Order: sequence, then C-alpha cells, then structure tokens
Amino acid sequence: MKKILTLFIPLLLAIFLLSGCAALHSGIMSDSASLSSANFKILSNAKGTAKTTIVLGFGGLKKDALAAEAKADLLRNNPLRENQTLANATTDFKVTMYLGVVMVTKATVTADIVEFR
Repeated sequence: MKKILTLFIPLLLAIFLLSGCAALHSGIMSDSASLSSANFKILSNAKGTAKTTIVLGFGGLKKDALAAEAKADLLRNNPLRENQTLANATTDFKVTMYLGVVMVTKATVTADIVEFR
C-alpha cells in the first residue's frame, strides 16, 4: 500500500502541474486603405498590444474593448503624420487558461504604415 502511494502521489502531482495551461488563438484581417494604384509607399510595420486577466470570472475587458486598447497602443507608439494611414490591419487574440481559474487574453494589432504621395 505504501509503495502504491509513493508512486501515485508524484504521478498525480505531475498530471496536475502539466495539464494546467491551454491556449487558443484567433484573428481578423481587414484592409482599411485603398491600395489599388501605385501612389503610396509602405514605411513600416507597426504593432500594439493589450492584455487582460480574469480570475474566477471576475475582471477583464470584452474583446472589442481589448482590440481598441491595442489599436490605441499602436497609434501611441507610432503616431501618424500627414498623408499617412494604416493598411492591412490584423487583430489577433490569444487566450490562455491556467488551471481553469485564471484566463489571460492578449490582443495584438499589427498594420502597415502607408504614406500616400
């Protein structure tokens, strides 16, 4: 009986520790500028992120608010000048669960900064 317990407890602990995390990825791509003619130049790729944590169902932001926060972060770090806009914008979400108790959602918005001539 003691031998069974010495094998069972470490096995149970290993299962508990190794099965505590899961992740889900999703994303959306949209084109916010008309790039049909050759009157533009792609300057750079910009990125903004936002993260929220929910513990036992309490706290956090909804996905649309999280995406808006990530876009605001993108524009704060990469302010647009005259004749510039964002193109090929993508919004990606990563949801990570820890032990079924804590859920962390991270939104990442990336876009090309385009300058029109």
